[in-house]
Amino acid sequence: MGMFDSMLTKYGAVLCGYVLLGLPVFTGSERYSKKFENDSSIITKDFIRNSGLMVNLAKSTGKIISSYKDLQNLAGYTDSVYELNNVITDVNMGHYHRPQVKGDLLKNYVGGKVSII
Repeated sequence: MGMFDSMLTKYGAVLCGYVLLGLPVFTGSERYSKKFENDSSIITKDFIRNSGLMVNLAKSTGKIISSYKDLQNLAGYTDSVYELNNVITDVNMGHYHRPQVKGDLLKNYVGGKVSII
């Protein structure tokens, strides 16, 4: 899943950007052509400049997505450290009791036969 996300953030946004940038240039949009008076050098310069901007936009979007995942990992680690701190505090005060099985699960257990072979 991580590889798929990485590929999608790296290449998916760039691919969509190139398609959007290339439509007015390569489809011969009249409004776009009239703006630059069919001068191919200006149209090429505009396409290259915009494609560079699009690549940078795709990179920054990928970094935002990866930082979101890193932030989720950090939140998980922070929660684990918080639980550890609570356990250490309870042990120091002598109030800690570690339940092996939750009582609600034992009430739902109807029994059965266990045989050791």
